[in-house]
Amino acid sequence: MKVYIAKADVDAREVSSDLFKYFFELETGLKVQYDHVKRDANGKPIPEGGVYFNLSHSGPYWCIAFDGHECGVDIEVKRKLNARIVRHILAANEKPLGNDILKTWVAKEAFSKYKGDGVLMDFTSFTVMDAMRQCEMSNLSTKSYYCYVAGKKNCESASFYRAYAVKYNQGTVCKIVPTPDI
Repeated sequence: MKVYIAKADVDAREVSSDLFKYFFELETGLKVQYDHVKRDANGKPIPEGGVYFNLSHSGPYWCIAFDGHECGVDIEVKRKLNARIVRHILAANEKPLGNDILKTWVAKEAFSKYKGDGVLMDFTSFTVMDAMRQCEMSNLSTKSYYCYVAGKKNCESASFYRAYAVKYNQGTVCKIVPTPDI
């Protein structure tokens, strides 16, 4: 599995399509437009060229995971959650990961995307420990964001890359950088 996390100089949604094209071609050699990606009934991307992938974005952060098997990823800027959302995250008697509801949400969303259900999955129907019994999960979080990746195997030994992305009038320029934190 390979995971790329990019920090953009704008909201990641503005450069998502450009980053997808850049990293997908870098990883697969295929030129694919994000809006042409085939999806299943739940909206999960269907593998292109035998490569499974999943992406997420929050604020300036954008993340994509590639693997030879189903995978899911979620990234969220660290922030306080609205109290109304909290009741939709924890299962009965579940304790938040590291006493942080958002961290728990990110882990559960990565798992739900791995399973192909995404936000359609009832997060209160399972715990993070239940998820970890069904797949491998890896925590790629930093002081600025929470990020989890879920997959059939190789999550713990995933190759992990960070990048910076800058938007220009002609498109987006992306550079992979050897930095421990972005």
